Amino acid sequence: MVLEGESRELFTQLLEAITAEIKPRTPIEASLVETMAIARWRQMRVWGIQKAAFDIEMARPENASGSPPARAAVVFRSLGDNSRTLDLHHRYETSYDRQFSRALGLLVKLRSVQPAAGEDSLLVGPLTCSTATWEPEQKESQENVICDSNPATL
Repeated sequence: MVLEGESRELFTQLLEAITAEIKPRTPIEASLVETMAIARWRQMRVWGIQKAAFDIEMARPENASGSPPARAAVVFRSLGDNSRTLDLHHRYETSYDRQFSRALGLLVKLRSVQPAAGEDSLLVGPLTCSTATWEPEQKESQENVICDSNPATL
């Protein structure tokens, strides 16, 4: 889920924070937590891409004069009128927000049907990662892998 140039550490922190808050007790709950973390990560990526697109357009010489809000308004109008960029960003942002909300809703619903067995319930971590379905490349080192084969260590 982490692209080249993105922070694996920040993704891991996000996943660990959501896992710590939700405290998944089953593999299904762990999968829903992972879905939530991935959806939020992708949404934050879209926000970063959108900011970069605005920064690039605002830095163009024809958009370099005026106050920052006025320049942003001109760029917003230009991107909205002449490009599908804003529509595409909005579509992906909405999609990832729905994925997060849907996973959270399913988790809440699942827990209302199957209440906790007690404080000593087995807590499990995420069971899969973005590299789980791919054959590892020969040159890939362990530091490039963002998940551990042992869910208890996550």
